[in-house]
Order: sequence, then structure tokens, then C-alpha cells
Amino acid sequence: MSNNNADSLIKEGRIFAGHSDYNNAKLKFLNASNIYKLLKDKGRQNWTLAAAAYMAIINKDIEEGLLIFNKAAKLGYTDLDKLNDLSKLKYKGKRLKELSSFQQIYKRVCNNASSVEIVKFQSQNIEPWQWAKYCDKKDLIRLKNKLPKFKSNKEFDFFKECLAWVNKRFVHDAVNKPSNSNPLTILKEADNKKGFTCQEFSILLASVLQTHGYPARVVVILKNNYSYGTGKGHWVTEIWSNDLNKWILLDPQNNCYWMAGKEVLNASEIREYVLKGKTQQMEPYVNGRKAGSLMNWLEYFKVIWIYNNQNYFNNWDTLGETEEISEQPHLLFQDKQRGYFKQHRGMDHLYPNMNKISYKLKYHNKKLSFVLSNSCPFFKKYEISCNNGPWSECKTEFVKQLTKGNNVFNFRVRDIFNRKLNNVVLAINKYK
Repeated sequence: MSNNNADSLIKEGRIFAGHSDYNNAKLKFLNASNIYKLLKDKGRQNWTLAAAAYMAIINKDIEEGLLIFNKAAKLGYTDLDKLNDLSKLKYKGKRLKELSSFQQIYKRVCNNASSVEIVKFQSQNIEPWQWAKYCDKKDLIRLKNKLPKFKSNKEFDFFKECLAWVNKRFVHDAVNKPSNSNPLTILKEADNKKGFTCQEFSILLASVLQTHGYPARVVVILKNNYSYGTGKGHWVTEIWSNDLNKWILLDPQNNCYWMAGKEVLNASEIREYVLKGKTQQMEPYVNGRKAGSLMNWLEYFKVIWIYNNQNYFNNWDTLGETEEISEQPHLLFQDKQRGYFKQHRGMDHLYPNMNKISYKLKYHNKKLSFVLSNSCPFFKKYEISCNNGPWSECKTEFVKQLTKGNNVFNFRVRDIFNRKLNNVVLAINKYK
């Protein structure tokens, strides 16, 4: 056997292909491929296998075409251009080269007969978030029964309404503390005209927001030299906004939030502006109005503590375990021993995407297997809607039979407060 024999077979294969005799063309290319295999010419063996695969596909010998093409792929075949003049062949008026890929030719030739194709894929990014522990449902319900009915329908307006309500519950007292950190205790003792520190403002706001299903947390912002002295830290609240798709900072003692242009900022973003000397690009707002008198609070944004424990109803510890964003951590806080802490120089995983849904899927035997996950701290159950039908509860792991045509799956989470969180979509076409 020689190259001449193989070249002769390729020439004959092209002639058969030109006369639409794809079966004989396939056989000629396969025979040529066997010669190149004996000659250990992988490049030409690759080419002739790919050519044979295309002939089989055009002839609607689908399984054989796939089998041959897989052999070519193992040898490194990647694109149609390698077939040179064979790519000028047409099928139903379309040049194969214009179709550009094996999969497209496969679908076109088989009258859209490829097994499955993902049309729309939404699986939200979920970073690690379980390092933060939130309040228990029973405690939140007890607190919610003590709260007024907030009137705002828009999310950010609701945040501002809660912020203003907490701000008016008691006056700031830098020394006085309640008998414990329980939000119910704070409210009860505040009714006796007692004032408390910024910490109690932040605990109360975070717990109020949690009662409405929002991931919210107490955060400390500090000056660099916080080891000794007093007045080195200030407690604020961060909340996950579903509408803004980010964490934002609310300061309940000052009834304040911070913005850069039209963006509401979180503590880490404010810190970055401070460290880069761009504080003039930010503005504090109170009741929707700029409040320049609060700019001096920016000196506290050199260090950030985020507590691992965000359950304030059970022996919450001011100096408990934290994640710290700083350039240089310290072992003490105002001459007091701290709990365990882990230092970060940037945001890392400390600002995870919350209230999101993600899924893994696998196709087998005309069925889809799903494994769902979420970043909803107040998760109750998953719900699914198939082909825009009614919503129904589904398990974390389940299997769905695909039907011919469009298969559209919508997933969402319902939380313990019966709120329906944003859904994600998976759309799949099944052709046979």
C-alpha cells in the first residue's frame, strides 16, 4: 500500500460525493483512512475519517457517522475547514462550510434530529456563604409580631423605612447597654426610655430585616489603631438587596446610607474609596438627602469585621468570631481580648451572592437528572414549573423525562416567610 493508492481512493470518493452517492464516497474515504493508518500518517488518517463521517451523516447513517467522527476527534480533528474542497458540498442549498460545525450539519441533515440542545441556561453563581449563621425562624416570628406593618412596596424604600424606624426607637448612648443582645430585650428596654450604643441599633435593624427574609448582618467598621483607647469602632448593618443584586450598608444610628453616583455601597466598597483617596466620589444620605456632615465617619472604614454568628437571640458576643478585612490585624480591641478571627485583604468570599439558585444536571436515556442548591438562609422548599405550567414543590434531587420539542424548566425558592424568590430558567430542545 502507498500514498498513491490512498490518493486514488480519495479522488474516487470526491467523484462519488459530487454525484450525491454518499455511501460509496464514505467507503472510499474509510479505505483511504485504513491505508494512512498502516502508513502511520495520522494527519491524513484524521482527514479521511472526518470526510467519511460527513458522508455518513449526509446519507443519514447517523450512528455510523457519529462513531466515525469520534475516531477522527481522538486524532485531533476540530473543524470543517480541514476538509478543503469537501466543505464546498451543499445540503438543501446550504454549503457545509457555512454551517461551520459538525453538530450543525448533523442537525440540518437530520431535519433537526440531534438528540438534545440547551437553548437557555441560567444557573446562578453561588459562592460559599454558610460560614455566617442567621437567626432561627421561631425567634424571628416572635420579633415580627412586635413590629409595625411597613408600608413600602419597593425594596429599597422598604429598607429606608426600616432604617428610619430603628433609628427612632431609642437615643444613642455610648455607654449604656441592655441586659442582653436579644432584639426583643432591646425593644422592651428601649420602651423604658433607655438609650443604647450603635451596636444595639445595628442588631435591631439586622434582625428586623431578617424577619422579612433578607440576609442581613451586623458589621463593625474600625480605625486602624483599634487595639487601645476608646471610640475606635462603629457598628453598622449590611443587607443583601435582591433588586440591586448586591450587599449594601445601612447605618441605623445615623439613619444613613452611602452612595457613589447612583450606586448604593457596602462597607468594603466604601473602604476601597477611602484607601484610594477617592472619598469625594461618595456621599452619605439621610432621608434621601445628602448629609455632608457625616463625612467624618469615613475614618472608621479602615478595617471591617463581619461576624460569623448573626443570630442575636442567644448569647451573642460582641467580640466573637469574625472575618476581618484589613491591612494589619490586631489581637485586641480597645484593650479587650478578641475571639477567633481570620484576616482578609479584600472581599474574598465575604460578599456572597444570596437568595440564588444553582443546579447540576446530567442527560441520560432521554431524561434529565437535577441536583439543586441555593444560597437562601431562610430556605423552605424548591418549586418547579414545567413548560410554563403551574408551580409545584420539587426535591433537591430529581429526574425529569424530556418530551419532543421545547422543554422549559423554571426553578425558584420559597422561604420560611412564604416569599417567592427570583426564579432561574433552563430551556432544552429535544428533537427525537
